[in-house]
Amino acid sequence: MPQVMSAEQILRDIYQSRPEVFEDGARLVAFFSDYSRGKLRPQQNQLEIFLKCDGNTRILKVRSASRVAQQTEYARLVRTIVDDYGMQDAAVQKMCGAFWRVVTGTEPPVAEASPRDAAVTPPAPPTPPTPSTPSVPPAPPVPPAADTAPEPAAADATAEALYQQGMEYWYGRGAAAGMPREQRVPRAVQWLEKAAALNHLEAQKQLDLAYNSRWWSGYDPAKSVYWCRRAAEQGDPEAQMSMAQHYRNGDNDAQDYNEAIRWYQKAAAQNSTNAMLSLGLLYGYRLNTPTLGFEWCRRAAELGNREAQWRLGQMYEQGIGVAKNPAQATYWYKKADIPIAYKELARCYREGIGVPKDAAQAEYWQRKA
Repeated sequence: MPQVMSAEQILRDIYQSRPEVFEDGARLVAFFSDYSRGKLRPQQNQLEIFLKCDGNTRILKVRSASRVAQQTEYARLVRTIVDDYGMQDAAVQKMCGAFWRVVTGTEPPVAEASPRDAAVTPPAPPTPPTPSTPSVPPAPPVPPAADTAPEPAAADATAEALYQQGMEYWYGRGAAAGMPREQRVPRAVQWLEKAAALNHLEAQKQLDLAYNSRWWSGYDPAKSVYWCRRAAEQGDPEAQMSMAQHYRNGDNDAQDYNEAIRWYQKAAAQNSTNAMLSLGLLYGYRLNTPTLGFEWCRRAAELGNREAQWRLGQMYEQGIGVAKNPAQATYWYKKADIPIAYKELARCYREGIGVPKDAAQAEYWQRKA
């Protein structure tokens, strides 16, 4: 009787053949159900909850972010699922970790302490009065009016203090400890908008994330794009990457691949290998210009981006933008040195692709994966 694959194996198989499905939760669930033949219903339920919390878009969005930003968002995602759906932390970690490993080829960015448990001592702005009803923040760029948001003392009214106060409410720390999320998140956004209006880069990036999150009532793609643009125009490569992704995905009904390319190129000009990789995937798989796709992936791979090295191996193996070269494919799979590339190597040794058939080597790489 054939053994049922694990949820992670199924996700990996889907990603290798149809990576675009990972941006569409409904299609991903349908593919998962088909691949599992309905035999992994508990894991499918967990996947559906993960997708309801926008786990797929949140992880895809921070692939190009700094390790600290990845750790923060990953811990935030885990906490959201545990708090909102009552899932066991171990089960949430397993599903989030599987998705992360599949789409990045790396281990999940688990911080030493999650935002819930970390002992963080931010600057201490005064504790604002608690309004009876949190108001929905007005449209940017105008920050919330004084009668709808707490007003810090003038001595502490610096962008950093405002940002830190916003993050206290975002994470439910300090004065916001124990406050229901539906009350504290709008107040967090109020503080963050005050900081962002003073050109605080991290506040602008946080607002981009907040307004692009479907799990709260303030979800607003237009505001997300607005604050992302403000941050990107400051020259931050992560924000430029995010701006490109907004245009690539059509957030705020504004899909524009030319604009996506323009912003990816701005980030790539600052040696963002993730931007180079994104250009490679966009050209190679969506815009039907595989030669350009290959060249951008190659640039990222030669600068040490491991996912790009794995992708470059795939391009050599499949002949995408370059003549098929199985030997080069196996070279780049080994160079990548990530679990998903180990599986490619196991298959290559098993089938004799670019290397002589070798059952022992196939078993070695399979076990390493």
